[in-house]
Amino acid sequence: RTRDVERVGRGSTAMAMDAQRRLLTTASRALGSQERLRSTSRAELARARPFLLRSLAPGSDATTATTDGKESEKETAPFAAAARALAASLRTSEAEAASYLRHVQQQADAYASTRGLDLESFFADAAGAFHAEKLALLQTIRMVLAAQVTRFGYHGDEGCSDDYVERFNAALLTERVHGSGLVARLVAQVRDAPWTVSPGSKLEYARTRSGGSLVSRSVLLQRETTLACECIYLACTIQTGMMPLEEVRSIADLAAELCGRCERLADQDDGVHLQHAYVVTLGLVRAFGVVDGEEEEDEETPGHQGEERFRQDGEGKNESRHKRKAWIKEVKERHAHLAADAGLASKMAWKGNNEDGHVRTLSGGLLAIATMAWALVLPSSEDDAAMPALENAISAGALATMEAMYRSTTFRDDLPSMQLEYAAAGHKVLSALLSSQRGAQMVSKLREAGEDSAPALGPGYRALGLTQKVSCTSLGSLLSALAAVYDRDPSLSYMCPPVRDWSFLDYVAEGEPTLGLLVPYLQCVAAISSFGAETANEVFTRLLSPPPGAPNNIRWDILFRSLEAYCQRYASVLSSGRHEKSLAGVMPPEDAAGLSAYLTAIRSCYEAAPELVPGWTRRLLERQKSSPLEVLLQIVQFPTPVAIKVEVYELIGAMATSPSACTQIWDALDTFGNLGIGAGRTDLAIRLAEEEAKKESYGETLSFVRLLNRLLSVAPLPDLGRPRAHYFAFVRNVVFAPCLRRGYKNLSERWQVASACLENFEKILRPAVSSKALQELDTPASMIMVDFLEEGSVFRALLGILSIGSEQLARARLSSHEGAWMELAVGSALSVLQLALACDGAYSAALRNARGGGAPPTVDRALLRDASCAAALLSYVSYVHNPSLQVKAIKITLQLDFRSDERLLSSLLTETNWEFPTVTGFAAALQAGLDSAITGTQDYLVVAPPATEAGGVPEDETSAADERATLLLDLIISSLRSSPSPSFAHYLLGFDVVAAAPGASALALYDPRAFDGCLRPVLLLAESDIGLLEAPILHARCLELLYQLCEDSTTRAAMHELLRDRISYFAPHMPVIFRSPLSEENFEYGLQQRSWLLRLAALALHDADESDPVDRTLLVRVLGALFFPPVAEDSVPGSFSPGFEGMRTESDQTRSAADEVLELCCESIPATPGGLELSATARRAADELGIEQVLNDSSMRIQGDSDQIDIPLLGATLQNRAEGLAAQGGAREPLKEAVLAAVRYAAEWNRYALVWGAVRGMAKAWQLSVEIAISRRYHLFREAAGVARIDIGSTLDVVLPLLSSTLTVLPGTLQAKDGAALARPLALAVQTLVAQLVLDPDSPGAPAPAASHALLRQLLAAVKASTERRGEATSTPLYGALLAFLQYTRARDESEILLGGVVSLLRGGANWLLPALARDASEGNLGGSGAAIRSLSRCIMASLVSLDPMLVDGVFHTGAPQAFLADLPRSPASVFSAPAAIAWRASFALEAGLGLLLQLATSRVPHGAKQLAAGGALISLADFRAISTEPEVAPGVQGSQVGRRRRVLGATLRLALAITAALPTSREVTEQAVAFVSAQQRVLVRCLAGRAMGAVTLPFHQELELIMLASALVAYVQGKDSSQTPPALKASMYSLAWQFFPRDGPVTKRMSGAVGQDASMSDTLDRLWGIRCNLARFLRGVASADRDVFPCIRSVSHSEILDSEGSESRPTLRLMVDLLRTAVDDLFNHAEQRDALAGAVNPADENMGLELAPEGVEALRMEGVDPQRVTPRDISAALKHQDRIISRLFFISENVLATLYLTLRRCLQPATKDIFATRDAFSAADDMYTTPIRPSNGGEPSSQAMLGTQLELEQLSKLLLPVLETVSQMRTKDFGRDLQYLHLLVRRTKEYLSL
Repeated sequence: RTRDVERVGRGSTAMAMDAQRRLLTTASRALGSQERLRSTSRAELARARPFLLRSLAPGSDATTATTDGKESEKETAPFAAAARALAASLRTSEAEAASYLRHVQQQADAYASTRGLDLESFFADAAGAFHAEKLALLQTIRMVLAAQVTRFGYHGDEGCSDDYVERFNAALLTERVHGSGLVARLVAQVRDAPWTVSPGSKLEYARTRSGGSLVSRSVLLQRETTLACECIYLACTIQTGMMPLEEVRSIADLAAELCGRCERLADQDDGVHLQHAYVVTLGLVRAFGVVDGEEEEDEETPGHQGEERFRQDGEGKNESRHKRKAWIKEVKERHAHLAADAGLASKMAWKGNNEDGHVRTLSGGLLAIATMAWALVLPSSEDDAAMPALENAISAGALATMEAMYRSTTFRDDLPSMQLEYAAAGHKVLSALLSSQRGAQMVSKLREAGEDSAPALGPGYRALGLTQKVSCTSLGSLLSALAAVYDRDPSLSYMCPPVRDWSFLDYVAEGEPTLGLLVPYLQCVAAISSFGAETANEVFTRLLSPPPGAPNNIRWDILFRSLEAYCQRYASVLSSGRHEKSLAGVMPPEDAAGLSAYLTAIRSCYEAAPELVPGWTRRLLERQKSSPLEVLLQIVQFPTPVAIKVEVYELIGAMATSPSACTQIWDALDTFGNLGIGAGRTDLAIRLAEEEAKKESYGETLSFVRLLNRLLSVAPLPDLGRPRAHYFAFVRNVVFAPCLRRGYKNLSERWQVASACLENFEKILRPAVSSKALQELDTPASMIMVDFLEEGSVFRALLGILSIGSEQLARARLSSHEGAWMELAVGSALSVLQLALACDGAYSAALRNARGGGAPPTVDRALLRDASCAAALLSYVSYVHNPSLQVKAIKITLQLDFRSDERLLSSLLTETNWEFPTVTGFAAALQAGLDSAITGTQDYLVVAPPATEAGGVPEDETSAADERATLLLDLIISSLRSSPSPSFAHYLLGFDVVAAAPGASALALYDPRAFDGCLRPVLLLAESDIGLLEAPILHARCLELLYQLCEDSTTRAAMHELLRDRISYFAPHMPVIFRSPLSEENFEYGLQQRSWLLRLAALALHDADESDPVDRTLLVRVLGALFFPPVAEDSVPGSFSPGFEGMRTESDQTRSAADEVLELCCESIPATPGGLELSATARRAADELGIEQVLNDSSMRIQGDSDQIDIPLLGATLQNRAEGLAAQGGAREPLKEAVLAAVRYAAEWNRYALVWGAVRGMAKAWQLSVEIAISRRYHLFREAAGVARIDIGSTLDVVLPLLSSTLTVLPGTLQAKDGAALARPLALAVQTLVAQLVLDPDSPGAPAPAASHALLRQLLAAVKASTERRGEATSTPLYGALLAFLQYTRARDESEILLGGVVSLLRGGANWLLPALARDASEGNLGGSGAAIRSLSRCIMASLVSLDPMLVDGVFHTGAPQAFLADLPRSPASVFSAPAAIAWRASFALEAGLGLLLQLATSRVPHGAKQLAAGGALISLADFRAISTEPEVAPGVQGSQVGRRRRVLGATLRLALAITAALPTSREVTEQAVAFVSAQQRVLVRCLAGRAMGAVTLPFHQELELIMLASALVAYVQGKDSSQTPPALKASMYSLAWQFFPRDGPVTKRMSGAVGQDASMSDTLDRLWGIRCNLARFLRGVASADRDVFPCIRSVSHSEILDSEGSESRPTLRLMVDLLRTAVDDLFNHAEQRDALAGAVNPADENMGLELAPEGVEALRMEGVDPQRVTPRDISAALKHQDRIISRLFFISENVLATLYLTLRRCLQPATKDIFATRDAFSAADDMYTTPIRPSNGGEPSSQAMLGTQLELEQLSKLLLPVLETVSQMRTKDFGRDLQYLHLLVRRTKEYLSL
C-alpha cells in the first residue's frame, strides 16, 4: 500500500490522496468486522492512528500532499502570490496550497486539451482536491469510531467485539500530538471552520472528483463540519461518563456557540446548522454519562450503544453483571467531579426565558436538553442545585424541543444509522427522567400543572418546522418526546422499565384524559407497537380489552363508535339539505385530532403484525355492529377533514395483508363507488378539481393513489387489471398528466403526487413485462404504453420530471425538503422508463398490427430525439446524492446503448457538447461505487432518502452503491463487445473518439491522470491490493475490462503504452490472489478474478517487446509470478502487502501460481443441478404449467457467456400461468409449490452456470499463459528463476513438473460429468509442454528414462480416458501430445533403456490404443469434421510402427490402411481448391494416411510392403487422380494450393517408390508400378521437367525433391521392362541428364556454391546426387536393353539442347564422362573429409574440445555445424552423411562406367567374356546388372558409325582415359569397400577404347 501511494503520488497529488484514503478506510473497515480484522495487520492499523491525528493538525503540523519532488525549486512570483491567495481562502499553510496548485499546473496542458478548461479554473481544481482530502480523512475518523459505537455495525455487519477495537479507539482518543488530542482538534475544526463562503469570494466554487463539475464550497464546508460534529458525538459515546473535564467543557462551549448560530440563521431555514447544534448537544449528553433506569435496576437484558462492551460475550452472566456494576460505580464517581466543576456548573445551572408564556430562543431549548441531562446525573447530595436546574430546563422547552428535533425534516434526512444513535442518546435522558427519584418528582409536578398553563414554543423555533404552538412544560410534552424517540427506534421502549411494564402509560391514562394527553398517548402507543408483532399484539389487545386494573378510557371501541356516529351526523345534515358550511362544523378540530391519532395507532399495529390482522379484524367484528372496512369507507364519502381521510386510506391499505383481503377491499371500493357519482356522494375526480385544486392541497387524492399502490403490491390484479381499468385511468389522466401544471400550497406535494402516480404505473407495468399479453391493447399497462409510444400527455409529464437534470435536483435536494420529494419522483420516473423500455417493442408491434402499419417508433427513439432531455437523463448517472438514482440511470443507459444500432448515444454526446461532463459524471459514479464496495463508505455528498409522512422511508436502497460500479462496468464491457468502434464505452473510458472516424484502426487515449474518465478508477482498483480481496467481483470486472481493451485492435496500442509499466504491478497479486481463501459467497467471482488476471498476464507475455528494457522486466516478473514459488515477504523489499501473515502454509512455499490454478480448476468443477423436487400433485401442476419447456426456452436466458436463467422473468411468467390456471379452478397450493421449485432450480442453475463458466474461463486463461510462456518466452525462464531466487539446472525443470501435474489431474477431469470442456484447455497445455521436449531433446534437464516412462504412462492414461469419452475436442490435443512424445523418443533413440521402456508401454496399450486410433482415423469426412483427429491418428500409428515394427500386424488388423486405400481414389481434386480451412485439413489427412502407408512399407518387417502390394496399394495410387490436376494460378490462392498439392504429391511418389524398393523381385509389384507410371504419366513428366505445379515455380529444394522421386520411379520401370517406359518419360529423363550431368553446367555450379552454407543446403546436395544416381541407373537400363546408342558428342551446345523441348536429345558419352569425372573427384574429397572426421572421434575421451583437420572443418560447415561448438554427436552425424555421399558417388561411377562399357561393346568388337555374368558384388535387388546385353530387335549390334566419327572417338578417349586411370588407382583401404568390380569395368572399357 505504501508503494502504491508513493508511485501514484509521483504522477498526481489527487491520486496520491486517493491512495491514502484507501489505506485509512481499509483500516477503519477492518475495525468494524471480525473477519477483516483477522486478515489485516494490526501493526499496520497502529501506524495509521497517528496519521489520523496529524490530519487535523493546524498550521505547520499539517501534512502536505505527496508531490513529485519539485518543492525545492524556486517558485515564480505569480505562483507564490497565487499560493498565498489560495492559502488565505482555504485557511491553510502556503506550502500546502502550493502543492495543490502545483498539481493542477502539471495537468494544465492535458486539461486544456481534453476538457477545454481555462487556466483560471486552477483555483477551483486545487480547492476541490483540498476539500476532497479533508472530507475523506474526516469520514475515515468517523468510520473508525463508528466501528465500536454503532449497534448494527456501520457497514451492516454486527459490531466487532474484539478487544483490539476498543484498545485502538482508546489509544486514538487519549493520544496527544503537540499537546492536543482528537476531541480538541475536532472541536477546533468545528469552531474555527467558516460555515459559508463570503459573498463575492473568488473561491466560491470547487471542482471535486465527484461529478467533474463545480460545487459550492459552502456545501463542502458544511459537510466537513457535519462530519466533525459526528466524530465528536461518537467520541463522547465511546467515552460515556469518562471524558476528561476539559474536553467536556470545550464541548459545552461549542454546543452553546452552535445553538446560537442556529438561532441567528433561523430566518434562512438552513437545516444544516440545526443538525450541527443537536449533534454536538447530544454528544454533550453522552459525555455526561446518564445512567437510565435499565442500568440502575441491573437487569439481565443486554446493554445498548456506547455500553456494548458490557454485553454478555460468553464470559457468563455473573461476570457481565459485575462489569456493569463496576462501570456504573465509576461513572457515578465521575458525576461527583462534574458537580464539583464550577465552570461547568455555571454553564448548566441557568434559567430559561419564559417571557409572555413562550420559550423564545431555540438555543435555550437545545441547551435545555443538556441541562436536563446534567441535572439528572448529579449525585443525590446536589439535589438543591439539581431540582431547580431540572425545572428550569423543562420550563425552557427541553421536552418540546426534543420532540420537535426528532420530528424535524433535518433529522429525517440524516443517515439512518446516526438517527438510531441520536434517538438512543435522547432516550437515555427520558428514561432517567422516568426512572430516577428526582425525575419522578418532576413528572408529578408536570401532572399537577395540567395542560392549560403550560407555556408554548415561540416563533424562534421555525427551524424545527413547527407550524403551531406546542406546550413545553406539560405531561403531554413528555409523552410527545417519548413518541418522537420511539418513532425513530421502537426497540428503545424495551429499554425503559416504566414504559415496558405500562406503569407510566397507565399513570397518564388515569381519569379522563384531555386532548393534550390523548393525542401524545396514542402517538406513543403507535410508536411502541411498531417494535414488532409481539408488541403490536400486546398494544392491540390492551386497547381492545384492557386488563383488570388498567385504565378503561382509551379503547378501539371509542374509535369505531365515534366514526359511526359521525357518519350518521353527516348523513343527517346532507339529508336535511343544509348549506355546505353546516358540514364544516360537524366534526370539531379537537375530535378530528383525536380520531386521527386513534387511526394512526391502529394502523401502526396492523403494519407491525400483518399476519395477525385477520384475527384482529374478526375480534373487532365480534364487538362492532358493522364491518370496520365499511365504516372506514363510509366516513371518507363525507366531507370529513382531510387528515381523517388520509389516515383512513392508510389504514385500509394496512388491512390489505393477503390476496383475499385485497379482493374484499376492491369489492368494497366498487360498492361504495369512490370514483362514481351516487346519491349523496361526491366523485373523487370532482373533489380533486373543485375542492383540492382550490385549496392547492391534495391529501385525499394522494392517499387514495397510495391505497391503490398498496393493493397492487400485495396481490396483482387478475386479467391484468381490466375490471378495474377506470381506477388506473383516473390516476393516469386525471391525477398525473396535469400534476406539473397545478398549483400547490406545499411545493413538496407536487412531487409526492407525481411519485405516487409513477409508483402506480410501475406496479401496473411490471407484471405486464413478463406476461404473454403484450399484444393486447385493452389492459391498463397497454394504455400507459400507447400513451408513451404516441408521446401523449402522460409521457410528456414523465419527460418533464426527467428534464429537471442532476444539477437542479442536487441544488433542490441540499436546500429544502422539497428536493427530497423531487428526488423520489425522479427515481420513480426512471423506474417507469426502465420498464417501458423493456416492453415497448412488443407494444409497438401490437399497435402496428392493430392499425395496419405506421406505428410510432419505440420509446428510445422518442427519448433520444430530444437531445436536452436525453442529456438530462444521462446526467443522473453523476447524481452522487442518491446511489439508487444512479443505478436506475445506468440501467437505462445500458438499455439505450444495447438498442441504439445507429450509435445514437455517441452522436448525442458529440452533437450536444455533453461529452466531457457526462464522461466525468460516469467516472465519478464508478469511483463512488468502487469506494463503497471496497471501503464500505458512500460519497460525502450522499444524503438519506426522503421520509414520507405516510409510510416512512419509501424503499431500502442500502445495496445500491455497490451495484453502481457493477452496472457501469457491465455497460462499458457490453458496449465494447457489441458496438462498432468508436463506441459509447470509448467515450466513457477517455479515448479521443471525436477526432476518430468511424471504423478507425486505432484510438488515442487521454492521460488518465489528467482526464476524469472511467479508466482511472478502473486502473486504481486493478492495481489496488485493497480491492483485490475486499471486492473480488468488481476487481474481476475491472481486469476483464482491461483485457478487452488490450485485446481490441483499435485500443491495443494505446493500452500497451499505458500499461507497459503497470502490468508488472499486477504480477505481485498472483501469489496472494491464488492463495487467498475463496469465500462461499463470492466463489465464482474469485475464480473469474484469477481468470482475467491470467489472461492479462498471457497478453503481456504475448505483446511485450524483449528489446525494450521495461518490457523485458515486465516479462521476467510475470514469468516469475506465474511459474515459480513466491519469495518470502520478509526478504524482498517492497514486496506485496503485509497483512496476510499466517495465510500461507509450509507446503505452499514450493507451489507456483500455475500449480495453484491447475489444482483449483480441477477441484472447482461444480455438480450439475438435479431436477425439480416436487410432490406428486406439484409434479402434475408443473406439467400443466409447462415448467420444463419454460426453463429450456431460449428467451428465458440472460444474454452472455454463462447461460443463466432470468429468474425475475421466469417467476413472473410462471406466476401469470399459475394465476390463469387457478382462475380456471386449479389448486393453488400445488401450483405455488411448482413455481417456487422452478425458481429454486433456476437459482441453483445460475449458481452452477456462474461457477462452471468461471472454472472454464480460468482453465482457458491458464492454458493461454502456459502456451505463450513456453512457446515464446521459454528462453527467459532462467532469468525469471534468478529474480524469484530459485535455482534451476535447466528450463525443463519448470516444464516437467507442470507437465506431470497436468497429466495427473487430466484423467479425473475427463471422468467428471461436464469435464470435457475443462479438459480441452488442459490437453492443449499438455500438447505445448510435450512439444517443448521435442524441441529441446538434448537439454541437460531432459528427463531420465524412468521419468520419461512415467510421463508416457500418464499420457497414455489421459489418452485412454479421452478416447473412452469419445471427445474429439480433448482427444485431438492429446493425440498431438502423444505424437510429439513419440517423436521425442525417436530423437533420443540412442538410449536403449528409454526406447525399450517406451516400446514395452506401447505394446501393453496396443490392445486399446490401436483400435481407438483406427476408429478416429476413419471418422468424419475429408476436410470436414474430424479431419484433424484423423490426421493425428494416422501419424501416431506411423510413429508406433516406426518405434516397434512388431505392431505392423496390429495396424493392419484394425483395417485402417485398407480403409484409407479404398477411400483414396474417391478423393476429389477439388479438395485442394476448396476454402483454405477445408483444403488444409483435407491435405493433412491425405498426407498423414500416405505417411502411415509409407511407414508400413519401409518397416523392418518385410510383410508390411507385401500386405500393401497384395491390397493393391499401387493401383489405388494410380487411380488417385487428385494429384494430376494443375493448380489455379489466381493471385492469393496459388500459394496455399501449391503447398498442399506438392506435399500430397511428394507423399504419393514416396510411397510408390518405397513399395517397389521393398519388393524388387515381385512381378506383381512390377506390374503395379508400370500401371502407376503409365496412369500418372502426365504428372511425372511435369515433375521431371521441373513444372510439377504447372505454371507455378517451386523453390529449388522442393523442385529437386519431386524430380528425385519421379526419376527414381522411371528408372525402376526402365530397369524392369524397358518397353513399358513411355517415350515422354524417356525424353524427360534425357533432358534431365543434360541439366544435371555437365561439369560446368548451372546445376554443378549451384552445387559448388552450396558448400559451406546452412544445413538445408546439405539436403539439397543429397537430392542433387540422388537425381544423378537415378539418371545413371536409367541410362544404364537404356544401354543394356534398348537399341538406342548414345553418341560420343553433340555438335550443338547444351543450351540449344535444353531449349529443344519435345525432341529426344539423347545424352552423349562425353556428358557421361563429365559426370564420371565429377563423381571421382568428389569421391577423393569426401573420403578425405570422412577420414578427418573419423580421426577426431575418440570414444575413450569425453572431452568436448575436439581437434579437427581442415577437411573435417569443411565437412562440418557443409552440415551447418559451428566447428567451435562441435560435439561427438555432430561428428557422428557428419560421418554418416559422408558415407551416404560416398556410396552414391560409387553408385554413379559404376553405373556411368557400365553405360560407357555397354555402349562401346555394342558399337565396337565384342569382348571375349561377358563381365556381367560374373558380377556378384552388388545386391540382387539391383538386377539391372545381371541383364544380358542383346539387341531389342534381335538383329546384329549397331555399328561404329552410331557412336560418331573417328575424331570424336579419339576426343572421347582423351577425356575418359585420365579418369579411368584415376579410378584404377583407388584402393580399398582408402574407401573401405571392395573395388574389384569397378576396376574390372575400367579395364574392359580401356580395351574397347583401344579398339
